[in-house]
Amino acid sequence: MTRAVQAPKSDPATIAALTLDGVEVLADDTSIHIRAALSGGLTDLYPALAEFYPSREPVATLTG
Repeated sequence: MTRAVQAPKSDPATIAALTLDGVEVLADDTSIHIRAALSGGLTDLYPALAEFYPSREPVATLTG
C-alpha cells in the first residue's frame, strides 16, 4: 500500500509490538469483573469491604 511512498516508514515489527501491547485479553468472568472494578472504589474490587465502608466512597485512590 505504501510501496510508492518515498518517505521514511516505521518498522513493521515495531508496529506489531505496539499493537500487541495495546491488546487486553479478558478470558473469563473473573478477569472481566476485576478489570471493570479497577476504575471504581475499593469495595467494587473487594465486595466484602462494603460492610466496613457502606458509603460506597472510594477508600483509596491511585494517582499517576
